[in-house]
Amino acid sequence: MKRKLLKIIAVLLCINIFLTSCSLRDSVKIEEKENNKEMGFSGDIMDKGPVRGGNLRLFSTIPDTLNPILTQNLYVKDFSDMIFEGLVKLDKSKKPIPVLADKWEVSQDGLTWTFYLRNDIIWQDGTPFAAEDVEFTLKNIQDPKVNTLYKKNVEDISAFTAVNKGTIKIILKKPNSFLAELMTFPILSKRHFNGESIAASKKNDAPMGTGPYRFVSSDGKTLIKLNLNESWWRAAGKKETALPYISDIDIVLNRSSKDAINDFQDERIDSTYLKNRDFSKFSGRSDVYLKKFPSNNYEFISLNLKNAILSDKVVRQAMAYAIDKVKLIDKIIPGEAIAADLPVIPDTWLYESNALSYTASAKSARDLLLQNGWREDLKTSTMYKSIGGVYRKLELEMLVNEDNDVRFRVAEMIASQLQACGITVKVTKMKWEDEFKKINNKTYDMALLGLSIPDYSDISYAFSSDSYVFNTSGYKNPEVDGYLKQIRSENDDSKKKSMFFNMRSIISDEMPYIGLYFYNHAVLFNKRVRGDLSSYQWNKYNDITKWYITAPVR
Repeated sequence: MKRKLLKIIAVLLCINIFLTSCSLRDSVKIEEKENNKEMGFSGDIMDKGPVRGGNLRLFSTIPDTLNPILTQNLYVKDFSDMIFEGLVKLDKSKKPIPVLADKWEVSQDGLTWTFYLRNDIIWQDGTPFAAEDVEFTLKNIQDPKVNTLYKKNVEDISAFTAVNKGTIKIILKKPNSFLAELMTFPILSKRHFNGESIAASKKNDAPMGTGPYRFVSSDGKTLIKLNLNESWWRAAGKKETALPYISDIDIVLNRSSKDAINDFQDERIDSTYLKNRDFSKFSGRSDVYLKKFPSNNYEFISLNLKNAILSDKVVRQAMAYAIDKVKLIDKIIPGEAIAADLPVIPDTWLYESNALSYTASAKSARDLLLQNGWREDLKTSTMYKSIGGVYRKLELEMLVNEDNDVRFRVAEMIASQLQACGITVKVTKMKWEDEFKKINNKTYDMALLGLSIPDYSDISYAFSSDSYVFNTSGYKNPEVDGYLKQIRSENDDSKKKSMFFNMRSIISDEMPYIGLYFYNHAVLFNKRVRGDLSSYQWNKYNDITKWYITAPVR
């Protein structure tokens, strides 16, 4: 049983985490020009500007269900955003902006949230949208018998009620100022299901929402067809000017996500999601557009703070100076990542910067160690020091998952950078299960790890002393704990940002982890797709209503 539990926790750590004014040391600005590079298009397409009509072809693996609350398929989750809408959505900066909700307010104690809904929204069957639909959706997400990706979004909610047709009130167990960012899940129509269990309803095969596109048909194996929702509420009273340009969308189905690139190459689809490892396949091509953005996949070095050497903050700071993140990226994964200190995507509203806290400098690292009692062994060039009466060399071991070749190469280069500063690091490959046991038992020195961060910017899971699984360094700081609690309780954005900045300064000084980078992902577009192609990780089809299809030159 214990072994099984370890495996489950290990998978959670590796694959996903779904929950969640001091000056900075030697701040350096990192320019990621490659992130925003737009590839040109070849000349066999005539782009005369936005045109209406056309057919857009997108990729998905075969759906498990077309109910957006029940699906575990991320492709289905993404294209469901064209059919369904949430109370809010996150903009490019991760700021929550109203969609089905018109506005919201929070009580002084932070426990009661009141969402006021728009009164001009209709479902695609012509019935009015109301608070009972939000209540119905929340009940189903919280239902223990319903398996949904959105369980974490509502875990702090203790009660909710539809006050009237246009108002939903939510009571929290404890303050969570990120609640608005969590209310992005799609809303289902209560009337549409008419008392049926959503888990067993055949209506899941014909989804019906409030979004700009409506479901038309599916053969379950090869194709799903959507078309324009001409009664979309955003276009009401504006004729066709506010409707999407593209009239029809085909979701091309295949058995494996590995088929997406082949389908794109063979022009069976017009757009697909692309991970960093596949960027090189389209490098230099002028017939495609690759819209890169930071993904949720974050790489970092966990430092065991119970280790006699690494418990010394000076050593951790010296390591931060010694590791040149930009060189790591340029040498091993050029164009595939953006350097970062914290598990918060740079240039988002809470962290409006991509500045690093330490300027990479081997000299600064060596000087810092020498100034704090470390001495260099002239034969080995490794630093040494007496710690607690025990002579210790600055020798450490860094663990790496044996199945991750890129991570191993990064670890080897980090070891080389540290060696230049008198820090000797042995890189050890091992099975993930064995690595996790050493991390969990605190019998390791360093480990190069990765995690998938949540879509909102609460970093309690990594830095709170109450976090036993994901706080792999064993970091404890009452002041940081206090800031984390205050940030979750503060609903004034400017105060929240100030608290985050102050907390970041403390973390930067203490360096319990060494953040490395976020991997970039991308959406790949065929040359015939034009418009506002502004995809990002949490909204791959962002502004799809502003996309359009161009015609080939005759």
